[in-house]
Amino acid sequence: MTERQTRLMRVIGDSPGIRFREIMRRTDMKNGVLSHHLRALERAGRIRVVRSTRQTSYSTLDISEGQLRVAGALQKSTPRAILLALAAEDGRRFSEMVDCCGKSPSTVSLYLKGLIRDGLVAVKKSGFVKRYYITCRGEVDRLVESYVPRPSDRPISGFEDIINSL
Repeated sequence: MTERQTRLMRVIGDSPGIRFREIMRRTDMKNGVLSHHLRALERAGRIRVVRSTRQTSYSTLDISEGQLRVAGALQKSTPRAILLALAAEDGRRFSEMVDCCGKSPSTVSLYLKGLIRDGLVAVKKSGFVKRYYITCRGEVDRLVESYVPRPSDRPISGFEDIINSL
């Protein structure tokens, strides 16, 4: 393994579910060089690459699928805010989630549906009130401690939410 690949492994290990652009920022590698080394690591079976529409994420092999889903959610500001709100107090109502996140109800709703679809959050109806619960508290607690976004990782404005909702 080359020195660059070792550095890539360290960056990917520090931030499970990291995306290509973020790896480029953290390593200062050019697009082609980074693509070459990531492909080599993938072919060698050293990293896991998850390709979906509009995004590709990278992780080491020692992370489970559940942890990878949690890591991906924690790297986006609104899902992270939702998960942190539920980690602080499980069983919140939707209006409480909107207040905690500081986003519009439609934005919180969009991301909350995604978290439910991914199996990270569950909904329970209590009379006429829906309450939301984390389904993977241990993984959220563990990954929140290990992945603390740097100031440069945080979105400057709501553009991240707009792009991710497309």
